[in-house]
Amino acid sequence: MIAISSEDTTTDFDPQLVIGPMQVGALVTAALFGCLAIQTYVYFTKFVDRPSLKAIVAAVIIFQLGHFFTVISTLWTMTVIAYGDPFKLNVLPVSADVIILLSSFTAFLTQTFYVYRLWKLSGKIFFPVLSEILSLVAQLATIFLVTKAISMTSLASFLVEQNVTITITFASRAICEITIAIGITWYLKQKRGRDIVKTTTIIDYLILWTIENCLATSLSALSVMISYIYLKGTYVWFGLYLIQANVVANVLLASLNRRLVLRKEGNRDDSIPMDPIMIRVDVARSQATEPEVKTQDSF
Repeated sequence: MIAISSEDTTTDFDPQLVIGPMQVGALVTAALFGCLAIQTYVYFTKFVDRPSLKAIVAAVIIFQLGHFFTVISTLWTMTVIAYGDPFKLNVLPVSADVIILLSSFTAFLTQTFYVYRLWKLSGKIFFPVLSEILSLVAQLATIFLVTKAISMTSLASFLVEQNVTITITFASRAICEITIAIGITWYLKQKRGRDIVKTTTIIDYLILWTIENCLATSLSALSVMISYIYLKGTYVWFGLYLIQANVVANVLLASLNRRLVLRKEGNRDDSIPMDPIMIRVDVARSQATEPEVKTQDSF
């Protein structure tokens, strides 16, 4: 972290490395939150899912709403309140600690959802348990770091003291994303090899979507970890961390809303099986024109 001393607040301070990443991250976060709002509207107006799944989606939306307001608060503190006094940026504002906590809850909920999907798809417990352990380690480590960060007096010293814990947090989150992606793709590929042609078409969709979704979340997690390790003298890692939660939330809603594509496939040919990953899309012939899609066993 850049050392900002009270004796010299101008020589060592570079706003491009400190405030710049935060501003860029906040702007991208705002755009992604707008996308999330649209996806949320689509989800709640087009699907009738189990209460447990709707509760998870609602919780993610609430976390991201809080995330959005705390990002605004943090940006205000760093660009307005700390204007002319860079020494104040030697410690991140409390709102930044809240951002980190809310982001971790969003990531934990979405990863738990995908772990459940992996378990239902594979019927095995090794990869789901491994993935959930990694996610839980990252979550507990984040809570520990946030409790420590509230009372810190220097971010530079804090990053040095908690370097191992922070690295474990980022690494666990990234490895969990990669494990889930590999697991779901592998088991879908196995199903593709032994199912009929029409089912194979649906599974091809799902494999492609899994790769797209997990690539986005995995790259997001890896970018935060890599920037933290190799760009320690900047806030780049924090700017990317601001974006990560909204990427994860958007991917979750996109994976749920994409069932509309499967619904269209089902309407074209009622013989197409609609249960390739334990998400059954029930569209009865008599209700083919209705705007809502009923799903079963999605969570």
